[in-house]
Amino acid sequence: MIRLIASDIDGTLLQNGEKQLSERLFPLLERILAQGIRFVPASGRPYASLQPLFGPIKEKLSYICENGALLMDRGEPFSLTELPRKDALQMAGEIMAFGGLQVLVSGISARFILEGDLDWLHQVGYFVGREVSPVSQIDQISEPILKVTAWCPMGVTDSIREQFETRWADRYSVAIAGDNWLDITLADKGKGLREMASHLEVSEDEIMVFGDNFNDLPMFRAAGISYAMSSSAPRVKEKATHVCGRVEDVLEKILSEK
Repeated sequence: MIRLIASDIDGTLLQNGEKQLSERLFPLLERILAQGIRFVPASGRPYASLQPLFGPIKEKLSYICENGALLMDRGEPFSLTELPRKDALQMAGEIMAFGGLQVLVSGISARFILEGDLDWLHQVGYFVGREVSPVSQIDQISEPILKVTAWCPMGVTDSIREQFETRWADRYSVAIAGDNWLDITLADKGKGLREMASHLEVSEDEIMVFGDNFNDLPMFRAAGISYAMSSSAPRVKEKATHVCGRVEDVLEKILSEK
Protein backbone atom coordinates (compact mmCIF):
# COMPACT_ATOMS: atom_id res chain seq x y z
CA MET A 1 0.00 0.00 0.00
CA ILE A 2 1.33 3.44 -0.92
CA ARG A 3 1.58 5.81 2.06
CA LEU A 4 3.98 8.45 0.71
CA ILE A 5 4.22 10.01 -2.75
CA ALA A 6 7.20 12.23 -3.53
CA SER A 7 7.46 14.21 -6.74
CA ASP A 8 10.03 16.40 -8.42
CA ILE A 9 8.74 19.75 -9.67
CA ASP A 10 10.52 21.21 -12.72
CA GLY A 11 10.19 18.87 -15.68
CA THR A 12 7.84 16.60 -13.72
CA LEU A 13 4.87 18.44 -12.22
CA LEU A 14 5.82 21.51 -14.26
CA GLN A 15 6.48 20.61 -17.88
CA ASN A 16 7.26 22.50 -21.08
CA GLY A 17 7.98 25.78 -19.34
CA GLU A 18 4.89 25.74 -17.11
CA LYS A 19 5.18 28.05 -14.10
CA GLN A 20 1.99 27.12 -12.30
CA LEU A 21 0.78 23.71 -11.25
CA SER A 22 -2.21 22.44 -13.19
CA GLU A 23 -5.70 23.05 -11.86
CA ARG A 24 -6.25 19.35 -12.36
CA LEU A 25 -3.60 18.53 -9.75
CA PHE A 26 -5.06 20.17 -6.64
CA PRO A 27 -8.33 18.19 -6.35
CA LEU A 28 -6.31 15.00 -6.83
CA LEU A 29 -3.89 15.96 -4.07
CA GLU A 30 -6.78 16.83 -1.74
CA ARG A 31 -8.17 13.34 -2.30
CA ILE A 32 -4.73 11.75 -1.88
CA LEU A 33 -4.28 13.54 1.46
CA ALA A 34 -7.79 12.55 2.56
CA GLN A 35 -6.79 8.91 1.99
CA GLY A 36 -4.00 9.35 4.55
CA ILE A 37 -1.24 9.39 1.90
CA ARG A 38 1.48 11.98 2.48
CA PHE A 39 2.50 14.06 -0.53
CA VAL A 40 6.06 15.39 -0.56
CA PRO A 41 7.37 17.81 -3.21
CA ALA A 42 11.06 17.03 -3.74
CA SER A 43 13.16 19.63 -5.54
CA GLY A 44 16.47 21.36 -5.89
CA ARG A 45 14.54 24.56 -5.25
CA PRO A 46 14.71 26.38 -1.92
CA TYR A 47 11.68 26.23 0.35
CA ALA A 48 10.89 29.88 -0.44
CA SER A 49 10.12 29.11 -4.10
CA LEU A 50 8.82 25.56 -3.60
CA GLN A 51 6.14 25.93 -0.93
CA PRO A 52 4.14 28.77 -2.57
CA LEU A 53 3.50 26.63 -5.66
CA PHE A 54 1.06 24.53 -3.63
CA GLY A 55 -1.17 27.46 -2.62
CA PRO A 56 -4.31 26.08 -0.95
CA ILE A 57 -2.66 22.93 0.41
CA LYS A 58 0.88 24.21 1.06
CA GLU A 59 0.57 23.96 4.85
CA LYS A 60 -0.52 20.32 4.64
CA LEU A 61 2.62 19.08 2.91
CA SER A 62 6.13 18.04 3.81
CA TYR A 63 8.99 19.18 1.56
CA ILE A 64 12.38 17.92 0.41
CA CYS A 65 14.23 21.11 -0.57
CA GLU A 66 17.70 21.93 -1.91
CA ASN A 67 18.10 18.38 -3.29
CA GLY A 68 17.61 16.89 0.16
CA ALA A 69 19.72 19.31 2.20
CA LEU A 70 16.65 20.86 3.88
CA LEU A 71 13.63 18.85 5.03
CA MET A 72 10.43 20.57 6.13
CA ASP A 73 7.36 19.04 7.77
CA ARG A 74 4.28 21.26 7.74
CA GLY A 75 6.17 24.49 8.02
CA GLU A 76 8.93 23.37 10.39
CA PRO A 77 12.49 22.33 9.45
CA PHE A 78 13.55 19.04 10.97
CA SER A 79 16.76 18.27 9.09
CA LEU A 80 19.64 20.31 7.66
CA THR A 81 22.64 18.83 5.85
CA GLU A 82 25.38 21.42 5.62
CA LEU A 83 28.34 21.45 3.27
CA PRO A 84 31.69 21.83 5.05
CA ARG A 85 32.36 25.53 4.76
CA LYS A 86 35.91 25.25 3.41
CA ASP A 87 34.83 22.93 0.59
CA ALA A 88 31.73 24.99 -0.20
CA LEU A 89 33.79 28.14 -0.66
CA GLN A 90 36.28 26.22 -2.83
CA MET A 91 33.43 24.92 -5.01
CA ALA A 92 32.06 28.43 -5.44
CA GLY A 93 35.51 29.72 -6.38
CA GLU A 94 35.95 27.01 -9.00
CA ILE A 95 32.58 27.81 -10.56
CA MET A 96 33.55 31.48 -10.80
CA ALA A 97 36.94 30.58 -12.30
CA PHE A 98 35.52 28.18 -14.91
CA GLY A 99 34.35 30.95 -17.21
CA GLY A 100 30.86 31.70 -18.43
CA LEU A 101 29.14 30.33 -15.33
CA GLN A 102 27.38 32.04 -12.43
CA VAL A 103 27.47 30.83 -8.83
CA LEU A 104 24.52 30.64 -6.47
CA VAL A 105 25.12 29.64 -2.85
CA SER A 106 22.16 28.41 -0.79
CA GLY A 107 22.10 29.14 2.91
CA ILE A 108 19.29 28.46 5.34
CA SER A 109 17.54 31.82 5.11
CA ALA A 110 18.69 33.15 1.73
CA ARG A 111 20.50 32.49 -1.53
CA PHE A 112 23.70 34.44 -2.20
CA ILE A 113 25.20 35.77 -5.42
CA LEU A 114 28.10 38.09 -6.16
CA GLU A 115 27.46 41.79 -6.47
CA GLY A 116 27.52 42.82 -10.11
CA ASP A 117 25.89 39.54 -11.19
CA LEU A 118 22.33 40.82 -10.85
CA ASP A 119 21.44 40.75 -14.55
CA TRP A 120 21.38 36.97 -14.78
CA LEU A 121 19.20 36.78 -11.68
CA HIS A 122 16.26 38.19 -13.65
CA GLN A 123 16.32 35.03 -15.75
CA VAL A 124 16.25 32.62 -12.80
CA GLY A 125 14.51 34.48 -9.98
CA TYR A 126 11.37 32.37 -10.40
CA PHE A 127 13.35 29.26 -9.47
CA VAL A 128 15.40 30.60 -6.56
CA GLY A 129 12.80 32.69 -4.73
CA ARG A 130 12.87 36.27 -3.58
CA GLU A 131 15.35 35.94 -0.73
CA VAL A 132 18.54 36.58 -2.70
CA SER A 133 21.38 38.54 -1.12
CA PRO A 134 24.29 39.99 -3.13
CA VAL A 135 27.71 39.81 -1.45
CA SER A 136 30.98 41.34 -2.58
CA GLN A 137 32.87 38.13 -1.78
CA ILE A 138 31.54 34.62 -1.30
CA ASP A 139 33.44 34.18 1.98
CA GLN A 140 31.26 36.93 3.47
CA ILE A 141 28.44 34.39 3.77
CA SER A 142 28.16 33.73 7.49
CA GLU A 143 25.31 31.22 7.70
CA PRO A 144 25.57 27.47 7.08
CA ILE A 145 25.79 26.53 3.39
CA LEU A 146 23.43 23.83 2.12
CA LYS A 147 24.15 23.85 -1.62
CA VAL A 148 26.48 25.36 -4.21
CA THR A 149 25.04 25.74 -7.70
CA ALA A 150 26.50 26.54 -11.08
CA TRP A 151 24.08 28.28 -13.41
CA CYS A 152 25.15 27.46 -16.95
CA PRO A 153 23.48 29.85 -19.43
CA MET A 154 24.37 27.67 -22.42
CA GLY A 155 23.35 24.46 -20.67
CA VAL A 156 25.21 21.90 -18.57
CA THR A 157 27.69 20.56 -21.11
CA ASP A 158 29.67 17.36 -20.70
CA SER A 159 32.83 19.37 -20.04
CA ILE A 160 31.18 21.29 -17.19
CA ARG A 161 29.73 18.14 -15.67
CA GLU A 162 32.98 16.21 -15.96
CA GLN A 163 35.00 19.05 -14.46
CA PHE A 164 32.97 19.21 -11.27
CA GLU A 165 32.36 15.48 -11.02
CA THR A 166 36.10 14.87 -11.23
CA ARG A 167 36.74 17.39 -8.47
CA TRP A 168 33.91 16.62 -6.07
CA ALA A 169 31.83 13.52 -6.86
CA ASP A 170 33.91 11.26 -4.63
CA ARG A 171 32.67 13.17 -1.58
CA TYR A 172 29.52 14.98 -2.61
CA SER A 173 26.47 14.73 -4.82
CA VAL A 174 27.14 16.51 -8.13
CA ALA A 175 23.82 16.48 -9.94
CA ILE A 176 22.29 17.95 -13.08
CA ALA A 177 19.12 19.56 -11.76
CA GLY A 178 17.80 21.04 -15.02
CA ASP A 179 19.05 22.14 -18.40
CA ASN A 180 21.05 25.01 -16.89
CA TRP A 181 21.68 23.90 -13.30
CA LEU A 182 24.45 21.86 -11.71
CA ASP A 183 24.04 21.38 -7.95
CA ILE A 184 26.62 20.24 -5.41
CA THR A 185 25.37 19.06 -2.02
CA LEU A 186 26.35 16.70 0.75
CA ALA A 187 22.78 15.41 0.71
CA ASP A 188 20.79 14.11 -2.25
CA LYS A 189 17.11 13.49 -2.87
CA GLY A 190 17.46 9.82 -1.97
CA LYS A 191 19.01 10.54 1.42
CA GLY A 192 16.39 13.22 1.99
CA LEU A 193 13.57 10.84 1.07
CA ARG A 194 14.87 8.11 3.37
CA GLU A 195 15.10 10.56 6.25
CA MET A 196 11.64 11.92 5.48
CA ALA A 197 10.21 8.40 5.37
CA SER A 198 11.82 7.57 8.71
CA HIS A 199 10.42 10.78 10.19
CA LEU A 200 6.92 9.88 8.92
CA GLU A 201 7.33 6.18 9.82
CA VAL A 202 6.90 4.96 6.24
CA SER A 203 8.79 1.99 4.77
CA GLU A 204 10.52 1.96 1.38
CA ASP A 205 7.96 -0.34 -0.22
CA GLU A 206 5.22 2.14 0.73
CA ILE A 207 6.82 4.97 -1.30
CA MET A 208 6.08 6.09 -4.86
CA VAL A 209 8.20 8.75 -6.56
CA PHE A 210 8.16 10.79 -9.76
CA GLY A 211 11.10 12.50 -11.47
CA ASP A 212 12.61 13.45 -14.79
CA ASN A 213 16.29 14.21 -14.31
CA PHE A 214 19.54 12.80 -12.99
CA ASN A 215 19.17 14.39 -9.56
CA ASP A 216 16.03 12.26 -9.15
CA LEU A 217 17.87 8.94 -9.52
CA PRO A 218 18.81 8.65 -5.81
CA MET A 219 15.11 9.11 -5.05
CA PHE A 220 14.23 6.27 -7.44
CA ARG A 221 16.54 3.98 -5.49
CA ALA A 222 14.84 4.89 -2.19
CA ALA A 223 11.31 3.99 -3.31
CA GLY A 224 9.39 0.85 -4.05
CA ILE A 225 7.77 2.37 -7.15
CA SER A 226 9.37 5.01 -9.36
CA TYR A 227 8.06 6.86 -12.40
CA ALA A 228 10.24 8.67 -14.92
CA MET A 229 8.59 11.20 -17.19
CA SER A 230 8.26 10.25 -20.85
CA SER A 231 10.39 13.31 -21.66
CA SER A 232 13.27 12.06 -19.50
CA ALA A 233 16.66 11.05 -20.89
CA PRO A 234 16.91 7.32 -21.70
CA ARG A 235 19.39 6.82 -18.82
CA VAL A 236 16.81 8.19 -16.40
CA LYS A 237 13.94 6.10 -17.80
CA GLU A 238 15.90 2.88 -17.55
CA LYS A 239 16.39 3.39 -13.81
CA ALA A 240 12.66 3.81 -13.09
CA THR A 241 10.17 1.01 -12.61
CA HIS A 242 7.60 2.84 -14.78
CA VAL A 243 7.29 5.71 -17.27
CA CYS A 244 4.39 8.17 -17.49
CA GLY A 245 3.44 11.37 -19.29
CA ARG A 246 1.84 13.22 -16.37
CA VAL A 247 1.84 12.67 -12.62
CA GLU A 248 -1.87 13.51 -12.59
CA ASP A 249 -2.65 10.43 -14.73
CA VAL A 250 -1.04 8.12 -12.18
CA LEU A 251 -2.72 9.84 -9.23
CA GLU A 252 -6.09 9.35 -10.91
CA LYS A 253 -5.33 5.66 -11.35
CA ILE A 254 -4.36 5.29 -7.69
CA LEU A 255 -7.57 6.93 -6.56
CA SER A 256 -9.73 4.86 -8.95
CA GLU A 257 -8.33 1.67 -7.45
CA LYS A 258 -9.24 2.61 -3.86
